[in-house]
Amino acid sequence: MPIIGLQSPILSGGPAPSSLADLARRHADRIGGDGPVRLLGWSFGGALALVLAAELRARGREVTFAGMLDTRRDTAEGDVADLLRELGFTVPPGTRTVADAVALIRASDDPVAVLTDGQIARVVENYLASDRLLATAEYPPYRGEVFFADATASGRASAGWPEPRLAKHELPVDHSEILDPATLERLGPLLASALRA
Repeated sequence: MPIIGLQSPILSGGPAPSSLADLARRHADRIGGDGPVRLLGWSFGGALALVLAAELRARGREVTFAGMLDTRRDTAEGDVADLLRELGFTVPPGTRTVADAVALIRASDDPVAVLTDGQIARVVENYLASDRLLATAEYPPYRGEVFFADATASGRASAGWPEPRLAKHELPVDHSEILDPATLERLGPLLASALRA
């Protein structure tokens, strides 16, 4: 089964979307072909997958799978320091700007530090834009079951999403570990089974 990654336009220097629905429309324009579509997203990507599924169905496309990996509905807009803490950094007082974040990441052994300063800045700007989009998101109705993986070590992200259409699968890991190889040993078969259904 082919996998196609949909990347944020911000990471390639494009304009930031005005809303989650705007980003879903942009991605829907880019999805070619006329066959069935399967969508899966992690964190922000899960919210996008749900909105994109509704957008594609409204355009007459067949969506046979919608999946969300540890996606919170009640996300509040954060700042640079919040973002860095969420990513596991110890944040010194006064860290407020994207430039501050770039300097902190550059001085770390984080894998993102291999990027150029401009690329790191776009990654940070993308995270902040994603928080803004989630804080103001409106979710259209989606008729169909949604595969949902809850990383329960960091709470239950599924809280607040409409029931009963969530097919929940609990994984005793943190949010950041949802796609780690050890987690995929359990998540992979669950996804495979859901995709075959």
